[in-house]
Amino acid sequence: MGKATKGQCKNISEVIRVGFRLLEEENRGATVKETIQDGINSGIAKNFDPKKHLENLKAGRRKNTKYFLARR
Repeated sequence: MGKATKGQCKNISEVIRVGFRLLEEENRGATVKETIQDGINSGIAKNFDPKKHLENLKAGRRKNTKYFLARR
């Protein structure tokens, strides 16, 4: 049972916020399921180099970190 059904919301605004949160969580769950299925459907990768892939991910992360730190 959620807050709204337990009577823990003080006003209609809180009920609406709880409802939106529940919808967002449901939507995230559906998105994760769809993404997993897309990965399954894509098949097995060929010529995949995990070390090179990890290096690319780390390089992108460093680039993003520098970008966000520069915006402060």
